[in-house]
Amino acid sequence: MLRLNRLAQADDWWRAEKPVRRGYPASTQMELAAAGIDVYDAMLIPPALRTFEFAEIVLNNQIFRAKRHELEMLPQMHAALQARLTTSDDPVRYHAILDEGALLRSFGGEESLEQRRLLVDLGELPNVTIQVIPFTAGLHPLFGQRIAILRFADHEDEELVLEPTGAGDMYMEFPDEVQRLRTDMDFLKTTALSPEESARLIMETKSSSLRKK
Repeated sequence: MLRLNRLAQADDWWRAEKPVRRGYPASTQMELAAAGIDVYDAMLIPPALRTFEFAEIVLNNQIFRAKRHELEMLPQMHAALQARLTTSDDPVRYHAILDEGALLRSFGGEESLEQRRLLVDLGELPNVTIQVIPFTAGLHPLFGQRIAILRFADHEDEELVLEPTGAGDMYMEFPDEVQRLRTDMDFLKTTALSPEESARLIMETKSSSLRKK
């Protein structure tokens, strides 16, 4: 099994005197250390794919308002996550599957167009794949969930599942449970629209439900 305490030493750039609520630094750190990430999100665009403005709005729209030190750390965390996608030096292999509903939870106007363009641009990178599950696909095994399956360079044959929840992030490393979620994730890859069809749907989607505070 992967050892979470070992992974916690992978990078210390985010460390601060005050802890960030809901384990956000720990989950971000794991994504930064991963060699490969498969993510499904029925609710929101995943952090690594967000514009900075959308990332800031999501943080401010949580149940508890963001604290100053969280907002101060956000630019660094946001830049680090996207750098893992775009760097030419060993970029992370990233496969995102989004529910069409996640595209609707944006904030409208020119900012929404910028977010959609970023999704399309990132999806054109050789190490990034973005697919959308349309409403017409109906129910599926991961309906309504948010999970990320992480692989690490020194443990390619083992995977860890990160599941964000309202009470904090859950980490799963039991082989049977990880394999079940891997099977479900692979099924979604065959159910979702192709990357090309997904890019067209992303640019056609009108979104306005998440607002600034």
